[in-house]
Amino acid sequence: MKKILIGLGLVFLLSIVVFIAFCGFAFFQANKMMPTAQNFIDDFYKQLDNQNYGYIYNQLTDEKFRNSISYENFEKMMKSVYQKLGKIKDIKKGAWKLNYMTDGTYFNIQYTTTRGKGAAVESFTLKQYGESWRLIFYNINSQALLNP
Repeated sequence: MKKILIGLGLVFLLSIVVFIAFCGFAFFQANKMMPTAQNFIDDFYKQLDNQNYGYIYNQLTDEKFRNSISYENFEKMMKSVYQKLGKIKDIKKGAWKLNYMTDGTYFNIQYTTTRGKGAAVESFTLKQYGESWRLIFYNINSQALLNP
């Protein structure tokens, strides 16, 4: 009985060590990827403030994103967001999550933004392509968007 308990204890201890090593690797990878993802987001907001919607659509999005919305509808949506919320005054990074999937690496990042006419919570899902990222999902929530 004593040997069984010692064996179970060793298996449990080994499981904890493997789990900690995996979590450390994931954290290291996420921190390594964060600067390039942050550069992508900075570029997105810069282009948004310059109302350069064509650049965002053609250079920063993934093909799947472009297949889900036409440029005309994307531009209309982004113009509406810009008109109702205004220029960005402050950006605060919120929750983020790194996902390794069979078809690639994905980064989900959420920001709280303060703009000239209101605040918003913006969510991005990025897919990694080599050293760069592409936008595959963008969501913005703001009460100011509901105002006429």
